[in-house]
Amino acid sequence: MSALRLSSIVYRLSRGPEALLVRLRHRYPHSCALERLAGRWVATVQRRWPGETARVARLPGGARLVVTLADGWHRGLYFRGVYEPQTTRLVADLLRPGDVFLDVGANVGYYACLAAARGATAHAFEPNPALTALLRRTRDLNAFGARLVVNEVAVDAADGLAELHLSPQALNTGLSSLLPLPHLCAGATAPVPTVTLDGYCARRGIARIRLVKVDVEGAEARVLAGAGRVLATLRPDAVICEVGGFADGSRPDDVLRTLAAAGYAPHELTAAGLRPWRGDGDAWRHGEQRNLCFLRAPLADTAPPLVAPTGVALATPAAG
Repeated sequence: MSALRLSSIVYRLSRGPEALLVRLRHRYPHSCALERLAGRWVATVQRRWPGETARVARLPGGARLVVTLADGWHRGLYFRGVYEPQTTRLVADLLRPGDVFLDVGANVGYYACLAAARGATAHAFEPNPALTALLRRTRDLNAFGARLVVNEVAVDAADGLAELHLSPQALNTGLSSLLPLPHLCAGATAPVPTVTLDGYCARRGIARIRLVKVDVEGAEARVLAGAGRVLATLRPDAVICEVGGFADGSRPDDVLRTLAAAGYAPHELTAAGLRPWRGDGDAWRHGEQRNLCFLRAPLADTAPPLVAPTGVALATPAAG
């Protein structure tokens, strides 16, 4: 028996214990011992079977997401099965069959996959071709079809081309940005096509949007600059936006003012639910970064279980 054949057999036999490790990590997500064991196992896979790092993560509600163990963030999804639990619960609580969801900065498509699994139509925007390749595999694996639209583009203030500054950290491809942030100086750049949300929605004939998620590593203001008509006319019910974290990125106060001018009030995501955001500009001076949910006024009136002045618990995602 050849060494290659023997290695293949050993690899297949090892998948059983790996599946058990994944189930244990899902059940005990805060176990340091299991985390160390998972780290050692990943190192073994990368050393002995470097071409076998693709995996399928099981997400809340049963959807499946294609990831790679070569990326540390993907690895966490695979072994834990959930990312940003409060944001995950909010997305699941907001979206229903037939809704439209725009996932700007989709990465491997975690939120887009959750949305499509709930019957919504998810439009995912991700300029990194290595990530969109995995996202297309996710679409096909789940048979989402037209419910998951993969756009290999960056969302910007104008249609055209821009330089994408790629993450130099192989363990976190999600750090890439349209901005030349200091931590990206050692990475490569690549020209990528750009679209505005205004132009994209007009070309697609999108007339109603339930939810927009923006996570673009400091370029949030550029996304909003190209979404004036979407915010003023289509008026999504909610916008989840990552705010802060980069001294050279979008100023948090500018993001807050832009959305406030469009009629959106910021809310923080807590374990108890959504609460009106009471922060001010000083809170961002220390590099704070967080997801905020911006709600247009009618949503708070029509969906009282979702948000209240004192904050309430969000519903657990239903299977879908």
